Amino acid sequence: MNRKYLLDFVIVACFVLAAVYYIRRNETPIETVKPARSAPAKETPNLRISRPPAFLRSNQFASTRTAGIAGAKPEKTPAYVQEALNQQIAYDKRREAIASISDLSGSGAQVAWADYLTRPLPCVDAGWWEQEYDLRNNMLNKLREYSTDPGVVTEALLKIYANPDQGKVMRSYAIQHIAAWMNSGNPAAGDKDRLLDAVRDAAAKVDDPVIGGAGLIAMRDAGPQNEAGKMALSALDRGQACAEARISAFQVCAELGMNEALSPARTALADRNEPVILRMSAAALLARLGGDEDMRLLREMSSGDGGSISARPADQNVSAARHGSQEEFVRNAARFALASRRSEGK
Repeated sequence: MNRKYLLDFVIVACFVLAAVYYIRRNETPIETVKPARSAPAKETPNLRISRPPAFLRSNQFASTRTAGIAGAKPEKTPAYVQEALNQQIAYDKRREAIASISDLSGSGAQVAWADYLTRPLPCVDAGWWEQEYDLRNNMLNKLREYSTDPGVVTEALLKIYANPDQGKVMRSYAIQHIAAWMNSGNPAAGDKDRLLDAVRDAAAKVDDPVIGGAGLIAMRDAGPQNEAGKMALSALDRGQACAEARISAFQVCAELGMNEALSPARTALADRNEPVILRMSAAALLARLGGDEDMRLLREMSSGDGGSISARPADQNVSAARHGSQEEFVRNAARFALASRRSEGK
């Protein structure tokens, strides 16, 4: 493993360690870090869109049932698709059925698949939602991979993102899939601007702990890099940006080499009133972009416990954090950051 990949691994480790803490910090699951464990009370299933956003205002868009296959003769939905979509079948069986899909070429299959995905999630218990999120995410992967009509994929993804009835988790999934869809090169030329507008819309929602961060990452993956960097920097400067969006902003800035993010990162790392996960993300950015003064700050932050990285099960780390040892997470993040710098010979 060369030094560059070791650095990347260590940086990712900082973000993963932060995510483990943030997910388990409270008894109630946090919607933004592990969306599949979100509580239904945080969703807004009864909201309605009064006016479609610009990226849905298109003559092409009537419904997923007709988008991209206008005039096609209705086809019977294949049995293997029916099995995958049947909510009466056990979760494990449906998951296997979805995994086995390798053909959505028929209009009947595509229509049924996209129609299911664009239906709002019903108000049921959190356990069902967790499973349904997983199934729908896998279904989106299959739709992107095996649909033979790019219009069906584009319209389904845009419709999911634009509809509050889908819930924030599925909408954040849709944005991630939109970025992957754009990078595949498969969308029709006329749809690329609409897809990018949806990503921009999500990336601007920095006050939203679920969608904003996903939008910033999607902007980095599929949008103009200079624009992605500017939006991430703006999220760090804006007082209304939530911690979750600022975490993603630090990640984007680190990966795009935005030295302008160094000052906000220094401030966040030194401020014990900031959420611990945000401070850990700031340490990761300083490890990648910082200079000698930043290494001095990381050494100061890493002091204590003999300077060794705590090696114990994640649940024990979480327990320690719940009992007032949150600084241990920051110290370990700083130690990881220093180790990554040493691995580069800096």
